[in-house]
Amino acid sequence: MLKKLSIDSEGGFVVIGEREYSQTSGDGKTSSTTYCFDDILVAKIDSMGKLVWIKKLPKIQRGGRRGVGSSFKWIYTGNHHYLLYLDNVKNLNLPIDKVPEPHIDGAGGFLTSYKINDATGAVVKASILDTRNVDGTFVTQFRIDRMFSIDDNEFLIEM
Repeated sequence: MLKKLSIDSEGGFVVIGEREYSQTSGDGKTSSTTYCFDDILVAKIDSMGKLVWIKKLPKIQRGGRRGVGSSFKWIYTGNHHYLLYLDNVKNLNLPIDKVPEPHIDGAGGFLTSYKINDATGAVVKASILDTRNVDGTFVTQFRIDRMFSIDDNEFLIEM
Protein backbone atom coordinates (compact mmCIF):
# COMPACT_ATOMS: atom_id res chain seq x y z
CA MET A 1 0.00 0.00 0.00
CA LEU A 2 1.33 3.43 -0.89
CA LYS A 3 1.96 5.34 2.36
CA LYS A 4 3.95 8.41 1.37
CA LEU A 5 5.03 10.33 -1.72
CA SER A 6 7.49 13.16 -1.11
CA ILE A 7 8.55 15.44 -3.96
CA ASP A 8 11.85 17.30 -3.58
CA SER A 9 12.70 20.82 -4.79
CA GLU A 10 14.40 19.47 -7.94
CA GLY A 11 11.41 17.42 -9.09
CA GLY A 12 12.62 14.04 -7.88
CA PHE A 13 10.63 12.07 -5.39
CA VAL A 14 10.68 9.39 -2.72
CA VAL A 15 7.88 6.85 -2.64
CA ILE A 16 7.22 4.70 0.43
CA GLY A 17 4.98 1.67 0.61
CA GLU A 18 4.18 -0.95 3.23
CA ARG A 19 2.72 -4.41 2.98
CA GLU A 20 -0.57 -4.03 4.87
CA TYR A 21 -3.44 -6.49 5.11
CA SER A 22 -5.88 -8.02 7.59
CA GLN A 23 -6.81 -11.57 8.54
CA THR A 24 -10.24 -12.42 9.95
CA SER A 25 -10.94 -15.71 11.69
CA GLY A 26 -13.91 -17.06 13.57
CA ASP A 27 -16.20 -19.95 14.33
CA GLY A 28 -19.37 -18.62 12.71
CA LYS A 29 -20.63 -16.96 15.89
CA THR A 30 -17.73 -14.67 16.70
CA SER A 31 -14.80 -13.39 14.72
CA SER A 32 -11.62 -11.45 15.25
CA THR A 33 -9.47 -9.44 12.91
CA THR A 34 -5.70 -9.22 13.03
CA TYR A 35 -4.08 -6.27 11.25
CA CYS A 36 -0.73 -7.02 9.63
CA PHE A 37 1.92 -4.44 8.80
CA ASP A 38 4.99 -5.94 7.17
CA ASP A 39 8.00 -4.89 5.09
CA ILE A 40 8.51 -1.28 3.99
CA LEU A 41 9.68 -0.49 0.46
CA VAL A 42 11.36 2.88 -0.14
CA ALA A 43 12.55 4.16 -3.53
CA LYS A 44 14.12 7.43 -4.68
CA ILE A 45 13.59 8.59 -8.26
CA ASP A 46 15.48 11.62 -9.62
CA SER A 47 13.95 14.45 -11.67
CA MET A 48 14.80 12.62 -14.92
CA GLY A 49 12.88 9.50 -13.82
CA LYS A 50 16.00 7.44 -13.02
CA LEU A 51 15.96 5.10 -10.05
CA VAL A 52 18.57 6.42 -7.57
CA TRP A 53 18.08 3.69 -4.95
CA ILE A 54 15.49 1.26 -3.64
CA LYS A 55 15.39 -0.44 -0.24
CA LYS A 56 13.31 -3.23 1.26
CA LEU A 57 13.21 -2.77 5.04
CA PRO A 58 12.04 -5.89 6.88
CA LYS A 59 9.53 -5.76 9.71
CA ILE A 60 6.56 -7.83 10.87
CA GLN A 61 3.82 -6.38 13.08
CA ARG A 62 0.51 -7.91 14.19
CA GLY A 63 -2.31 -6.41 16.21
CA GLY A 64 -6.01 -6.10 16.86
CA ARG A 65 -5.99 -2.29 16.74
CA ARG A 66 -5.42 -0.73 13.34
CA GLY A 67 -2.57 1.80 13.34
CA VAL A 68 -2.19 2.38 17.10
CA GLY A 69 1.25 0.86 17.64
CA SER A 70 1.64 -0.65 14.21
CA SER A 71 2.83 0.59 10.85
CA PHE A 72 5.52 3.28 10.84
CA LYS A 73 6.15 7.02 10.96
CA TRP A 74 8.22 8.71 8.25
CA ILE A 75 10.23 11.79 9.18
CA TYR A 76 12.63 13.55 6.83
CA THR A 77 15.25 15.63 8.59
CA GLY A 78 18.94 16.41 8.16
CA ASN A 79 19.07 14.83 4.66
CA HIS A 80 17.92 11.49 6.07
CA HIS A 81 14.67 9.57 5.92
CA TYR A 82 13.71 8.06 9.27
CA LEU A 83 11.18 5.23 9.33
CA LEU A 84 10.22 4.67 12.96
CA TYR A 85 8.25 1.66 14.18
CA LEU A 86 7.79 -0.66 17.15
CA ASP A 87 9.74 -3.90 16.96
CA ASN A 88 10.21 -7.15 18.85
CA VAL A 89 13.19 -7.25 21.27
CA LYS A 90 14.42 -10.39 19.47
CA ASN A 91 15.16 -8.25 16.40
CA LEU A 92 17.49 -5.73 18.09
CA ASN A 93 20.66 -7.13 16.51
CA LEU A 94 19.06 -8.85 13.53
CA PRO A 95 20.81 -8.09 10.22
CA ILE A 96 18.72 -6.26 7.63
CA ASP A 97 18.73 -9.28 5.31
CA LYS A 98 17.10 -11.66 7.84
CA VAL A 99 13.40 -12.27 8.50
CA PRO A 100 12.35 -10.59 11.78
CA GLU A 101 10.24 -12.01 14.59
CA PRO A 102 6.74 -10.49 14.72
CA HIS A 103 6.02 -7.56 17.03
CA ILE A 104 2.61 -7.83 18.71
CA ASP A 105 0.82 -4.50 19.15
CA GLY A 106 0.11 -3.70 22.79
CA ALA A 107 2.97 -5.85 24.11
CA GLY A 108 5.45 -3.04 24.66
CA GLY A 109 8.23 -3.11 22.12
CA PHE A 110 11.34 -1.28 21.08
CA LEU A 111 11.00 1.94 19.11
CA THR A 112 13.30 1.24 16.18
CA SER A 113 14.40 3.31 13.22
CA TYR A 114 15.68 2.75 9.76
CA LYS A 115 17.76 5.81 8.83
CA ILE A 116 18.28 6.18 5.07
CA ASN A 117 20.77 8.65 3.60
CA ASP A 118 18.82 10.60 0.96
CA ALA A 119 21.78 10.88 -1.45
CA THR A 120 23.26 7.39 -1.21
CA GLY A 121 20.47 5.17 0.11
CA ALA A 122 22.76 3.83 2.84
CA VAL A 123 20.65 2.30 5.64
CA VAL A 124 21.37 2.20 9.37
CA LYS A 125 19.04 0.37 11.77
CA ALA A 126 18.98 1.51 15.39
CA SER A 127 16.99 0.90 18.56
CA ILE A 128 15.86 4.17 20.18
CA LEU A 129 14.04 3.12 23.36
CA ASP A 130 12.20 0.33 25.13
CA THR A 131 8.57 1.40 25.64
CA ARG A 132 8.42 -0.85 28.70
CA ASN A 133 11.23 1.05 30.42
CA VAL A 134 11.74 4.75 29.68
CA ASP A 135 13.73 5.93 32.69
CA GLY A 136 11.93 3.32 34.80
CA THR A 137 8.47 4.07 33.41
CA PHE A 138 6.25 1.80 31.31
CA VAL A 139 4.82 3.92 28.49
CA THR A 140 1.07 3.34 28.27
CA GLN A 141 -0.01 5.90 25.68
CA PHE A 142 2.49 5.38 22.88
CA ARG A 143 1.13 5.91 19.36
CA ILE A 144 3.21 5.76 16.21
CA ASP A 145 1.56 8.94 14.90
CA ARG A 146 2.75 11.01 17.90
CA MET A 147 6.23 11.76 16.53
CA PHE A 148 7.11 15.11 15.01
CA SER A 149 10.13 16.73 13.39
CA ILE A 150 11.11 20.01 15.09
CA ASP A 151 14.22 20.95 13.07
CA ASP A 152 16.83 19.41 10.76
CA ASN A 153 18.36 17.17 13.40
CA GLU A 154 15.66 16.53 16.02
CA PHE A 155 12.23 15.05 16.44
CA LEU A 156 9.89 14.72 19.42
CA ILE A 157 7.89 11.76 20.66
CA GLU A 158 4.72 12.41 22.65
CA MET A 159 3.90 9.70 25.20
